[in-house]
Amino acid sequence: MTYSYQILPPTELSDSTIQTILRLWQVAEWKGMDTETFRKFFSMSEFHLLMDAGEDNLQCIARINRAFTLKIEEERYTFAELVGLVAAERGKGHGKTLMRQICHNLRERDIEAIGFCSNALRPFYEECGVTILRDRAHYIYEQADARWIPSEDDDILDLNLAPENATRLRALNEHNVAYFVA
Repeated sequence: MTYSYQILPPTELSDSTIQTILRLWQVAEWKGMDTETFRKFFSMSEFHLLMDAGEDNLQCIARINRAFTLKIEEERYTFAELVGLVAAERGKGHGKTLMRQICHNLRERDIEAIGFCSNALRPFYEECGVTILRDRAHYIYEQADARWIPSEDDDILDLNLAPENATRLRALNEHNVAYFVA
């Protein structure tokens, strides 16, 4: 089977593709989202799609959030953030194929990007050639109910970071935390 790799803004996703994405993501709050709301909600994102060539069957999806900002030691750093990677069928290699395409594309466009994962997913990302900043995600705090709480993820994925930013994120610890601010 041959595949096509596409990158589309939300405005260019068809209604049926949007509904397929929402079904694959399985986020309860988004299940009833209509196309217009989806496009507005994800306006700062681009969608990376792995499709069957010629058939337009979505095999794997990932979203790159272009508005992810961390505050570290009073400085703000904005990265692209990989989220929502999911394959229509597990075990077929579609996730690895799409991840490799995404990482190559981010390098080609010189876009600094990160992602997050639990330690259970480390083997998958290692097979994709992604550098993992192990056990650093817990030192990123996000606001919930008017208080700062640590991320539930374990690791930060270095999809394409400048060396100084990789070092900066690798240095996160209980005395040097980051705050998600946008």
